[in-house]
Amino acid sequence: MRLFQNAENDAELRIHAFKAVMVCPTTDVLTKVRMMLSGETVNQVGSYVWTFLENLKETSSPLRRELASILEDAKLREDFNLDVRKFSRNVEKSLFSEYLNAGAQVRTKVYT
Repeated sequence: MRLFQNAENDAELRIHAFKAVMVCPTTDVLTKVRMMLSGETVNQVGSYVWTFLENLKETSSPLRRELASILEDAKLREDFNLDVRKFSRNVEKSLFSEYLNAGAQVRTKVYT
């Protein structure tokens, strides 16, 4: 978490640190990330974190729904909804069928 929080670190290092933290985040971690986003000054980092959290709010993955529920009432700073051709993004699409009890998830990271 320290690597991610340190604004003096390179943007790519901070994004990788963020991804590592988000593998198994706690409510406390998500709260800290939301607070960091509100004061983020680096567009690359802010754009990636913003898209990651927005995707998380919309996930249909049963494994990630608990995390999504923590963010459902969160108003995330939209300053980082930037041009996808210029700034890093996190893309996650998921589908779950209760009827089939099966799902699929596609995640990719776009660095620019």
